[in-house]
Amino acid sequence: MTCRYFSRRVDILVNTVAILHFAPFEDLDMADYDATINVNIKGYFLMTQGFGCVTIEQKYGNIVHISSIAPHFPERYSGAYTMTKAAVNMLSKQVAA
Repeated sequence: MTCRYFSRRVDILVNTVAILHFAPFEDLDMADYDATINVNIKGYFLMTQGFGCVTIEQKYGNIVHISSIAPHFPERYSGAYTMTKAAVNMLSKQVAA
């Protein structure tokens, strides 16, 4: 990935975006599932990757991923959302490793 350069120092990235489609897991359509994956996981991944590249260059920066309690308390109508927030938790651990 190519680093994006900013005209000023960038100190912090706060990833907080998410979408949730209320539906039983078996009724969730593929378009809603794909949208949830793209926003809730891929969005975090791409922003973290791009920001991480910049922070390596400037030797400083912080990343905050806002997740959810959903992975600890799954509910019938939020299956895809819950999975993506569990992935965000693991992304945070992986980036910190």
